[in-house]
Amino acid sequence: EIYSKKGGMACVASPYLRESFKVYCKETEIQTSITGGIYTFDTIAGEKYIIAPLSGIDISRKMDENYDSDVLIHTTYTRRKVYLGENSDTHYQKQIDAFLRDYYLGNNRQSNRTMLKFDFSEEIGKDYEDTIPLQVYPTEAHIGRGMRIIQVGAVDFTAQRGYGFSDTSSIKIVKRDGPDVLRCDFVEGENTVEFIIDAPRGQYEFLVISGDAEEDSVTIAKTENSRVIGGKLVKKGAFQSEIIPFIQESDMPIRFQISTQKGYKWKLNALFLNVTRGY
Repeated sequence: EIYSKKGGMACVASPYLRESFKVYCKETEIQTSITGGIYTFDTIAGEKYIIAPLSGIDISRKMDENYDSDVLIHTTYTRRKVYLGENSDTHYQKQIDAFLRDYYLGNNRQSNRTMLKFDFSEEIGKDYEDTIPLQVYPTEAHIGRGMRIIQVGAVDFTAQRGYGFSDTSSIKIVKRDGPDVLRCDFVEGENTVEFIIDAPRGQYEFLVISGDAEEDSVTIAKTENSRVIGGKLVKKGAFQSEIIPFIQESDMPIRFQISTQKGYKWKLNALFLNVTRGY
């Protein structure tokens, strides 16, 4: 089903389209050109169009998207979100979804093995429901949420704790009003530091979320045996959400290095750790 905001020509391409499909408006077939699998037809502003094999297809779910938005967001029956369009938040939302949620490969559910989720905040007891929503597993008829997020401030690493910074003397905790519960507060600094996590050998991924609603920043992050992310100016109100794959070759602490460029501060909102393969 397609809603035309402004009228004009619509061009639709999808691997799910078939030659037997036609375009209908109010159950009346619309003249359509089909070239190379692309459906092209004229639309009228405010009208809805259905691409289907028959005009009488019943679309029982109401269209609940906000058409005045630059980005259309559709929530599927498994409660995952599909985005049409891009803004400053869509990449962040997609990275959170891809990193934390299970996904399906054929009839098999593949689970992300998220070992640790750090929110760099001193506020205890946060509610992350709006940031990391529920997920429905339809084949198993249950709803699940991996919400074990550790709120961690500027703490030193100890073997007993198993995580912490190498040096907290130059680290500051900052609190903002938004944009959401995961990015509203963070740790920042100008000196290079390491966040250390005690972990066994294996293949891992870090999801690094950095930025500030009120100040420009430059955050550079890496581990041993990994690529470097960041290094570009992140404007105030924007956020950097990048994944670092790396290999931990022996049973020893992972040393996650954070740095910046002269004249800026690094900002670290959250750090999630997935294990992709254990040894």
